[in-house]
Amino acid sequence: MTTKFLKISEKNVLEGIVECLTTALQLANEAEIIVKSDMNKTHALGLYIFAIEEYGKALVLKQCLNNNSECYVTRDLFSGEDAHKTKIDSAFCKLPELCKKYKSEEHTTGESNSPGLSISLTSYVTGPTNLPLRMRCFYLNPDKRNHRWEPKPTVDTEWIKEALRLFKEHIQNEIRNFENLDVIRSS
Repeated sequence: MTTKFLKISEKNVLEGIVECLTTALQLANEAEIIVKSDMNKTHALGLYIFAIEEYGKALVLKQCLNNNSECYVTRDLFSGEDAHKTKIDSAFCKLPELCKKYKSEEHTTGESNSPGLSISLTSYVTGPTNLPLRMRCFYLNPDKRNHRWEPKPTVDTEWIKEALRLFKEHIQNEIRNFENLDVIRSS
């Protein structure tokens, strides 16, 4: 099957990168508000994972820039499970180590509970029932193997506070670097 590409002007790709970085920062800010207000930290985790994915989209779009007036962006970036993995993997190549880990208060795999387990978000983006972690943070999902509802992920408060702080700092640096790149390109 041939991959289809969208032909987008360099200006539009640059605008898309700025939009993705801004959205990633907004999602992280909203997750931080949830954590600080002591609301449902599971929702904060879901927003954080969406922020990581949006940051990854900015990185993939940045790779499409070729100093021509037109850029080609694969349509696969915007749909399908592979798109999620591509964007998250791209983000994980650049993020600090703590931002790539998920630390729960109690982690349930269906077989055992391990309080405070710290696992790679990449290995747990898909859970034991194949519903991605980012979606399990918001939606009820059946655990067909154990004939019950799958429990929502729990989140270690101190971990998510620090992960969000580091993530936001990283994104703000990316925005500054990108603004400098944009100024250089327009000179």
